[in-house]
Amino acid sequence: MSVIMSDMKTIAKSKPAKKPATKARRAAKPLPKVFTVRDMNRDTAGLLNAARQHGSVTIRSRSGEQFKVAPVVPEKPTASPRPDFLERMRLHHEQMRAAGYRPPSAADQERINRIIAGEE
Repeated sequence: MSVIMSDMKTIAKSKPAKKPATKARRAAKPLPKVFTVRDMNRDTAGLLNAARQHGSVTIRSRSGEQFKVAPVVPEKPTASPRPDFLERMRLHHEQMRAAGYRPPSAADQERINRIIAGEE
């Protein structure tokens, strides 16, 4: 047993030094505009990315039918809701004044603010 053990190498071979980590970037493949149903099933993300990039893509079935997939772009509202809100607030204040509401004076409002802050 000792003879066998003496023949064994005790020092492990040194591994070759690693090369510095540099990633060679591959040129991005252009995304196709025509896909098959199988592509849609196996690479849905790629199909959707191509639809975003090209605006729409075509999917062909084995029977020869073609379908178009395009991203839906949400429409921006044409009018800002802010003027409508301001108009409603103005009408509300008029109705409150007509009902007899008097807003607090500046001194009273300052006292209210101090009470809320816990200073009084």
